Amino acid sequence: MPLLAESAQATLKDIGIDLDINCTADNNSEADDPTAWDVYAMADDIYALLQYPALARFATRQGFDEVNELKWNGATAKLKKVYESLLNQQ
Repeated sequence: MPLLAESAQATLKDIGIDLDINCTADNNSEADDPTAWDVYAMADDIYALLQYPALARFATRQGFDEVNELKWNGATAKLKKVYESLLNQQ
């Protein structure tokens, strides 16, 4: 396990989160799976958010803004276009 993954795991335990970071790259069948998570990248991201408060604040603001931009109207408009394109193909 890379050092950053170990550090992130240790840091998470310090704040009361018990997380077992497993590497999918150790198992070739999972490594070839496009839906497999890159646990090393996730560990690096978690570590960075925990170690750099400015980055955590930035991610918090960006996440908040992104969630607030999600609207049902936009999602339903996209779905309507999909249905209409399917109906027009017939």
